[in-house]
Amino acid sequence: MAQLVARRVWDAEAGGSSPPTPTYLYITPKHGEGAVRGIRTSISRKKADLVLVSVRYQADGRLLQYVRGYVRQGAVWSDLRLIDREQLLEMMGSGARVLTGRVTNLEGDFELTRRVTLRSIDSGQELLAVDGVSNPRDELELPLF
Repeated sequence: MAQLVARRVWDAEAGGSSPPTPTYLYITPKHGEGAVRGIRTSISRKKADLVLVSVRYQADGRLLQYVRGYVRQGAVWSDLRLIDREQLLEMMGSGARVLTGRVTNLEGDFELTRRVTLRSIDSGQELLAVDGVSNPRDELELPLF
């Protein structure tokens, strides 16, 4: 009987003690954090659909021309993308949560700074701004590229 059981285990290719199974270190995350291979990450990045890290303005300096940022795709983030003003307005119009931030030492983790909003001015044009800023031009308070 023992030989029959041993043969079934062998046929199923079940792991045994040779070779030993690897031991993985797992650090239990604190409330409000996730874990990536034993490194604690901030869960605040789940609040954003798009994290902007730098900006380029048009020649007159009034309107935004391009932004560089990371787009959330499910549980992962895209590579750094170049997004023009029209694409950004379209994303915001479809309900995307857009924030400014900085990349941390851990890839895919961000230090979020401020939320990007749309403001309408008297001429009917919409301007991009971060919370608390009311300039007569697009102002995201990000480094230039």
